[in-house]
Amino acid sequence: MYQASHAIPPISLCISVEVLMNIIRSDLTAEVTAGVTASPQLADKEDRGERIRSYIELHPDVTAADIARSFGVTRQTASRHLSKVRVLQGEG
Repeated sequence: MYQASHAIPPISLCISVEVLMNIIRSDLTAEVTAGVTASPQLADKEDRGERIRSYIELHPDVTAADIARSFGVTRQTASRHLSKVRVLQGEG
């Protein structure tokens, strides 16, 4: 019984070291990827813009109101994306 009680601390220590290493790795990864985009919000907006433009290309008769409702953006934002796609397609 005495020997078994001494086995617990090294196991706990190994788990603690592993947890710490994972935290350090995630911090280092976050620092590296943080430099890729200026801000997460900007990346989110760019991604959303791409999805909206793709949707418009697939549904050419969509209205700004439909886009605003579907993507949770203002009608002004939806209109801007709609105009950009139509200009690129030569319709505007």
